[in-house]
Amino acid sequence: MKDNERKEMKFHLMVKEVEKRIFYKIDSLKERSIIDSTQFDENYNYANISPFKLIFDNSHANAYIKSIITQVHTAIPYFNSDIWISECSRNGNFSNYRRRLELANIYIDMHSFKRSNARSFVFWSLVGAFASKEDFGKNMSLIVDFIKVLEINENELYDIIHVVKAFFGEEDTDYVFKNEDVYKLFSNALSFLTSK
Repeated sequence: MKDNERKEMKFHLMVKEVEKRIFYKIDSLKERSIIDSTQFDENYNYANISPFKLIFDNSHANAYIKSIITQVHTAIPYFNSDIWISECSRNGNFSNYRRRLELANIYIDMHSFKRSNARSFVFWSLVGAFASKEDFGKNMSLIVDFIKVLEINENELYDIIHVVKAFFGEEDTDYVFKNEDVYKLFSNALSFLTSK
């Protein structure tokens, strides 16, 4: 196995494990994502309904982005999830800019109810942007737009960035979370990430 393939595989496995930990935390907080059960489906491909395709161009997605698009579901709103699934499967879903903009508006409207899903979306979007590095400026610009419209405040963002850094092995043991809800959401994932 080549070094690059090894990195991609490690990233894929980390995404799976961290997502599982975030899912169980959301479930325990009674803010479920699209899966209405306490079971995490590690084998389901979420690509057709992934909100990350609002940011990352799926036609140019590398292995890092594909791992997030296919495995992460905690960013998919459970509230009105049938509407989201229906809209994603209609008219070629994320195929053109206008359609992506329409879906972004629907996504934003759905997130006014579940802060955990919005925080997960920002976290995984930042992980994807830093892991991929392709179209970094464009992707970060879109992520910043989502941070604003999802009303992620400065303290929440600092906390999310702390967890992103931990994902990439940059542990800050002196960091103190500024938002208790962000800490609760990511605490299990952070324990895993800092124990490696």
